[in-house]
Amino acid sequence: TGSVTDRSKMENDFLSDSAGYQIDRYRKECRMTVEELAEKIKVSTRTVHRHIAGTCVPLPRNLSGYERVFSMSLNKHIVIKNMS
Repeated sequence: TGSVTDRSKMENDFLSDSAGYQIDRYRKECRMTVEELAEKIKVSTRTVHRHIAGTCVPLPRNLSGYERVFSMSLNKHIVIKNMS
């Protein structure tokens, strides 16, 4: 059995991966480069790369930027996790 800390880390890893997967999928569907996406949501290309790789979970303001650019909502669980 895993500890609460292990479950929390696994949950954060899952949410990061989910966000990154969705961001990268929508970016590719829109035929947009990472550089173009970063410029549109006003963050660095490094930040977009980190979101896609899952090394950091996007802040709520970044999620709003992605949703605005892609004209759709990202996974609801990601938004809930970042607001807690």
